[in-house]
Amino acid sequence: MRRIGAFVLAGVIATGCQSEGDCPTDWCGTIVVTSGAEGQTLFPPSIDDEIEISLNDLIFEKLAEVGPSMNTIGDDRFIPILAESWSYPDAQTIRFSLSDDARWHDGTSVTARDVAFTFDVYRDPVVASGAAARLQFVESVTAVDHRTVDVVFERPYPEMFFDAVFHVRIIPSHILGSVPRDQLVAHEFGRAPVGSGPFRFVRWNAAEFVELAGDESYHRGRPGVPRIVWRFAAGGQQALTQLLAGEADVLNPVVRAEDKNRVDDAPELRTIPYAVNVYAYVVFNLRDSDNRDAPHPLFADPRLRRAVAELVDVEAVVRGVFGEGALPAIGPLTPIFGELYESLTPTPTLTDDALRTLASLGWTDSDGNGVLDNDGQEMAFDLLVPSSSASRVRSAEILQEQLRAFEIQVNIVEMEFQASLDQVRSGRFDTFFGALQHDPSPSSVADAWTVDAFDGFNYGRYTSHTFDSLVAVGRTAADPAQSRAAWREALQTVIDDAPALWIYVPSVAVAVHTRLEDVTIRPDQWSATMWQWRVNPQNLLARDLIGSN
Repeated sequence: MRRIGAFVLAGVIATGCQSEGDCPTDWCGTIVVTSGAEGQTLFPPSIDDEIEISLNDLIFEKLAEVGPSMNTIGDDRFIPILAESWSYPDAQTIRFSLSDDARWHDGTSVTARDVAFTFDVYRDPVVASGAAARLQFVESVTAVDHRTVDVVFERPYPEMFFDAVFHVRIIPSHILGSVPRDQLVAHEFGRAPVGSGPFRFVRWNAAEFVELAGDESYHRGRPGVPRIVWRFAAGGQQALTQLLAGEADVLNPVVRAEDKNRVDDAPELRTIPYAVNVYAYVVFNLRDSDNRDAPHPLFADPRLRRAVAELVDVEAVVRGVFGEGALPAIGPLTPIFGELYESLTPTPTLTDDALRTLASLGWTDSDGNGVLDNDGQEMAFDLLVPSSSASRVRSAEILQEQLRAFEIQVNIVEMEFQASLDQVRSGRFDTFFGALQHDPSPSSVADAWTVDAFDGFNYGRYTSHTFDSLVAVGRTAADPAQSRAAWREALQTVIDDAPALWIYVPSVAVAVHTRLEDVTIRPDQWSATMWQWRVNPQNLLARDLIGSN
């Protein structure tokens, strides 16, 4: 277990028995979160992992937030955050009215100038924010007055409001406005940020913790606790050990069934399952691994890809690895998409049809060696798998066994995660067992599978004019019903074209101590409502009283 002496000496956490007496004020309690990794920055335009996002949502604010329905078309059921209201002066302009009471944590008012500055930073190619692509249709952002800002788009489209609010956390122009753009990403602000959200940044001890303090004057109401400490453990198992030992109140994510069982066996803990917008898949490289200008000798043919997909028993793979701990994937999206997800038809397991297709394409075992061949070429390929993912490695082994039964040879190549990703991005692979996470918008799914995503997440260089055309309609149709219909047809197209084997959607849970109250989980981001969680005042620990007076 990692040494934590400095943690305790600093007075950040004191573990031990329940304290005597009730909360000495009307507001006390410390929520301790533990995670098996540490983020790199809290600079909003640069964040890209779950820990950084979670901490950002406690420190910074968006103009508005997607509601529990996860609707992303129009502004229906969005929740006001920094903006208290909005209107539409014309079809391509959203006018946001900011809360009069919003303040930066140094006491300065949040203004429309901050909003305009933030959009400019996010869209600046020098900053290279990962969210910039989703802001490509923003034409201008202008402060109308101190509290009013207009976001003008090149044209109206169904997810215009979603793009304006979901991807952008507002940052302070009075602190960062004078910093050269090429210095923003590495600026000290990323390790000591000033936001306007429910919690103020206190300190970041590298490889140990981030400490946050509740802002009693927060314009949306006082947070549920005055303090959150986010601990960094040396891996997921050490984080679980800290939770079970009473050194933390929250652990996310809990993925493995055996870990969930250990939490469930602890009477003071509980697990709360939630939808996660992640799917694991085996992507086919449609281009030759030695010459990206040439088609792959196997997988360029959609008939062959579809036949291989129909030979795979995805449910058996999932059961063999997870039991009930995951869902079979049906395509490049997850149940978080609700009705859209439910309207899609997964690739069925059709063994006889698939074998007939392969035979019609000339694939037989002509030399009797147990591997299909065609004109001297064997049906054999490498499957690149990140060695750090035990579930993907085991899934690959089951896939290998299944396809071997049909005389298809799969060679599993395990490689360290970053090295495998570098190889995939260079195009030097046959198939790759990857995992992707999307925001709750169908546009984010398209970002991984269109021609425009060749330099992004479209690792296999899937190309479909039909898919790209339907995506364009889904993104631009003025009628929401037409947009939804186009998205459905686009996603069914990519499922049927089988540029990948869709394998599983992990079932995850957040583990929390029973002393925490008002715990709710939003489907797309488990920690989004953490600022409202409370500690039962009758179930306090020594650490809850530190700094509570």
